[in-house]
Amino acid sequence: MLDRYVIWTPAELAGLTRPLCTPQYPASSIVVHHTGGGSQETPQGIHDYHARPTSQGGAGYGGCGYHYLIDRAGDVWRGRPVWARGAHCRANNAGRIGIALMGDYSIDRPSRDMVTGLYHLIEALREVYGPLPMLAHRDVPGSSTDCPGEATVQYLPTVGMQWGRP
Repeated sequence: MLDRYVIWTPAELAGLTRPLCTPQYPASSIVVHHTGGGSQETPQGIHDYHARPTSQGGAGYGGCGYHYLIDRAGDVWRGRPVWARGAHCRANNAGRIGIALMGDYSIDRPSRDMVTGLYHLIEALREVYGPLPMLAHRDVPGSSTDCPGEATVQYLPTVGMQWGRP
């Protein structure tokens, strides 16, 4: 399931904040996002954009801010290592595992393959970390976004995936 991954340089890995998920710092939730990009977007492209400093037109996150990415075919990609704090919910990343659906789902809903990949990934994470609630990025305290898109928020409950509370 997780045989795809973005490539990190040793310097990028060395710059990540540790830890995210350990007995001392357990995971508290899974946060679902959409990347907002077009059909030409790639996992490595997202990583490269997130790694590039803001002065050079990037996000300045030191690498992919999401722990996992799901492409349009439903394939799950490893982004940021799960041991590292994410860069996907502003200043509210501690304990939150970030999963991004690649694309913009404000109007069009994610594909069935994407949702199947999301479902299986969340189930696998819950086997490791316990019954973590699934949150929409827009519902994380301090967020001012429509992410993961209204179509995603409305669609997931219709296929049996329930949103939790922050």
